[in-house]
Amino acid sequence: RDENFFVWDDPDAPYRPPTQFAQDNRVAYTVLSGATITSLARGRTLLRLSPYFNFNSNQNDFADNQDWQRAYKPGLIATLNWFAAERQSVTFGTEVAHTWTESNFLGSPRVLDAALFAQDEIQFTDRLKVNAGLRLDHHKASTTDAELALSPKLGASFRVAPRVSVRASV
Repeated sequence: RDENFFVWDDPDAPYRPPTQFAQDNRVAYTVLSGATITSLARGRTLLRLSPYFNFNSNQNDFADNQDWQRAYKPGLIATLNWFAAERQSVTFGTEVAHTWTESNFLGSPRVLDAALFAQDEIQFTDRLKVNAGLRLDHHKASTTDAELALSPKLGASFRVAPRVSVRASV
């Protein structure tokens, strides 16, 4: 719960709201929850499932505004790591989330997000590691057309000293 005002009483009192707005406030709640479950762990394979649930709400308690909104977002990230060789690991994964909102001024929009991704990491020497990956994202809001985005990734890490590494990525 915090005070929330947009104007000052006068230039000489910049932190004092006008009397009619002195009791304006906003109440906000946020819950971020999640877990990581390692459902498969073998010598060369690791499967992790990470479910999550996010919630936030805002309620204006203003003299002239009682706007409110609530948003819910459950989702799941699943990753499969395969250790192909002693110095190479490959990661495959997916992420799926659904968001819905209830609001007196936004209506009830919904959003579906989904992604597939893969990354290959190779350690060429004790000091040099390189990775390359690709991610495909799908985004669909109830009020817009669906969007697809393909994102490539290339990175390298060089160990300068035992506790110092330099990393660059594109």
